[in-house]
Amino acid sequence: MTQNLCLSRRGALAFMTGGAALAGPAVVRSSVDQARFTHGVAAGDPMQDGFVIWTRAVGAGTTVGLCWEAGEDADFTRIVQSGTVQATAARDHTAKVDVTGLRAGREYFYRFHSADAVSPVGRARTLPGGDVERARLAVVSCSHYGFGYFNAYRAIADLEEPVDAVVHLGDYIYEYGVDGYGGPESRALGREHDPAHEIVTLDDYRRRFAQYRADPDLQAAHARAAFITVWDDHETANNSWLGGSSAHDEDTEGPWDRRRDAAIQAYFEWLPMRDPPPGRPAHVLNRVYDFGDLLSLIAVETRLTGRTKAPSASRDMIFDAEGRPDPDRFEAEVLNRPERSMMGVAQEAWLESALTA
Repeated sequence: MTQNLCLSRRGALAFMTGGAALAGPAVVRSSVDQARFTHGVAAGDPMQDGFVIWTRAVGAGTTVGLCWEAGEDADFTRIVQSGTVQATAARDHTAKVDVTGLRAGREYFYRFHSADAVSPVGRARTLPGGDVERARLAVVSCSHYGFGYFNAYRAIADLEEPVDAVVHLGDYIYEYGVDGYGGPESRALGREHDPAHEIVTLDDYRRRFAQYRADPDLQAAHARAAFITVWDDHETANNSWLGGSSAHDEDTEGPWDRRRDAAIQAYFEWLPMRDPPPGRPAHVLNRVYDFGDLLSLIAVETRLTGRTKAPSASRDMIFDAEGRPDPDRFEAEVLNRPERSMMGVAQEAWLESALTA
């Protein structure tokens, strides 16, 4: 069943008497089910005219109807965009909205609500346009839940100066089980991974994202500024490449493509970013973010699109006639093979075009 949205009559009256109104027609119901906003809010993929906003809402049904609002102030007395969206079980109860029609270089506040349940308030800035003198970015990566508390995320959340965007360079989650990398540290801190085994299936990846996104410091960082994200290897599996991973065993874990696609589906469900356009493989991820005339931040995909399998000194070493390792030949004949690639021919051509645009 679909839960009805969005405002109770009491809520609608409060909006009208407060001087604010939804840009479109509000659905006012005298009796609606509430939804729990279980993982806060987030914004991402900022552009000069907007950004994507995200939340997760769980109710009694498989689909929860939500209203969303974007305004110029945290009290939402100046709402500039609003609308409706659904959080569905098919997307792990997450919902995303591509908010457009905003002004460049401005900070906006946003929130979701269903019935009388209201999400936390998030804020994000659109990218600046025209003549830009400075940009302020927070940069993070390699966020292993079990190795320690997410103090860096909290520091970002507590920044008083404007933040144009948070750039996450990858390894937003780690795939290991409790007996893998970081296991002893996670046990000592009481931050063991869920599920306990190495994640392989769609349900596994969803549960791991849910665990990370339940962290209050990560939630606070997401609510503080828009994220620009790219993945590295651990969002799928260790040392992942075009055709597999050094940690993936197809005999026991199934086809690599199935695991890769499950991981990427969960990634797009749980992160505030635009979904791939129709007809484009989800693992092909490259984008450009223009900060006026100051800089262009180019996000490239270096794992799943064109990366060839990495050579191994233990597996691919070349030996001389006497059986001794020959590191010079290994470098010349293995490491420097012209067919080795990180991005693939198609993405390299795209990057060249982006650099010369």
